[in-house]
Amino acid sequence: MSAHNFRDALAVELSCLWQCAQFSRRHLRYFIIFLFLYGPSLLHWKRYRAARVGFCTAQWIDDLLDGDRRSEDEPLEIIEQLVQEMETEHFSRDPLSQLTAALFAELSPDGRSEFIALVRTMQRDRMRVLGGEVWEDSDLDAHHQTTFRLSVNLMLRTAGCTARAEEVPALVEALAWCSVFRDLDDDLRKGLINVPRRAWRTTPEAYETWIHESRARASSAIARAAMEIERLDDERSRRILRVFQSSIARFERRLRPRQITRRVAGVLTS
Repeated sequence: MSAHNFRDALAVELSCLWQCAQFSRRHLRYFIIFLFLYGPSLLHWKRYRAARVGFCTAQWIDDLLDGDRRSEDEPLEIIEQLVQEMETEHFSRDPLSQLTAALFAELSPDGRSEFIALVRTMQRDRMRVLGGEVWEDSDLDAHHQTTFRLSVNLMLRTAGCTARAEEVPALVEALAWCSVFRDLDDDLRKGLINVPRRAWRTTPEAYETWIHESRARASSAIARAAMEIERLDDERSRRILRVFQSSIARFERRLRPRQITRRVAGVLTS
C-alpha cells in the first residue's frame, strides 16, 4: 500500500471511530452496535472494513435527514448532492463523501445501486417531515419494509454474507415494526408521523387498537423470522440475523401499549 493510500485508509478508519462516538453519545444502542462491529474487527480487521464503513455512512446520512445531526443547509439538499456523486462515482473531499466513496469501493455494482435506493428511501422520510404527511397503513408498511429490506441487504453484503433480505421477509417485517414503535414518540417530536391516518389525532382507544393489531402481526412475524433464519445455508448470515431476531423478540415482550399511547399523547399535547 502506498503512503497516499495508507493515509486515505487511515482517514476513513478515524472518521468511522469519530462517527461511532457521535452516535453512541445519543443512544446506548449505537454503542452496542459499535461493540458488535469492532469486536470481530480486532481479529479480522480487513474482513469487516466494509461493515464498519457501511454502518457509519448509512447512519450519518440517516442522522442528517432525521435532524439528529445539525447542518447549516437543508439536509435534503446535502444528501441530494451526495446521491449525484454516488450516481456518477465522482466524490468531493467532503468527509461524508469520502466515507461514501470508501463504501462504494467495497460494494459490487448491485450493492451500490441498492445503497442509492436506500438513501432515496431515507430522503422520503425527510420529505414527509417537511410536508407534515400522514399516510395510510398500507403506505407506511410498504415504506418501512422497503427501508429495512435495503438496510438488511447492505448489512449482509458488507458482512460478506451470501443470504439476502428476500430470504427473510418476516424478519424485515419485524424490524420495520420494531423501528416504528421503538422511536415513535421521538419521531413525532421531529415531525415524522408513523401513526396511520385512521388513528392519527383521534382517541386513546384508536391508538391502542392500532398498537394491539400491529403487535399481533409483529408477534407472528418474529416467530416466522426465527424459522426463516434457520433455513438459511450461510452460517454467518444465521449468526448475525439471530441477534436481530432475538432483540426484536425481547422488545416485543417488554412493549406496553398503554405506555406507548401515553407517550404519543404527551408529544401531541406538548
